[in-house]
Amino acid sequence: MKMLLRNVSYCWILILPFLIMACSKEEDVPTGPAQLMFINGLTDGNMSTVIVADSTIVALTAGFGNPTAYNEINSGNQKFELRDLVTGNIVTSKNLSISAGRNYTLMAAGNTTNAELVIKEDDLSIPDTTKAYIRLINLSPNSQAMTMSITAGADLAMNVTYKSV
Repeated sequence: MKMLLRNVSYCWILILPFLIMACSKEEDVPTGPAQLMFINGLTDGNMSTVIVADSTIVALTAGFGNPTAYNEINSGNQKFELRDLVTGNIVTSKNLSISAGRNYTLMAAGNTTNAELVIKEDDLSIPDTTKAYIRLINLSPNSQAMTMSITAGADLAMNVTYKSV
């Protein structure tokens, strides 16, 4: 009987670590690709590139005021960093959660001493193909809320505050 109890306890010691590993969450595992565009809005910034989960994504490189095209990235919880290509310094970083099958715009806002990464999910569906669509993005840290109007006087976008779209 003692031998049987000893064998059972050894068995639990061997099985327990595998049960713990099997039950653990894997939140950082990518579930599929997503699309990411980068806009460099740092008012005093140089050419900058985005680093996602310690991998430099050269296609996501832009100078002040410039956007990139959408590029495929892994989904999941990841660390995003912005590297100044002239100084080589990391200007800012932020952990973000990206969902598979979605489109995002990552924006650098502020200036190099007070930089922030802002992300917005993009809705690329076109509800009415007879109309044009615009997006007003306010990345100027010292601006007031912006309004975009056409010359005929109609407001297209109103009260767009800093770090808003």
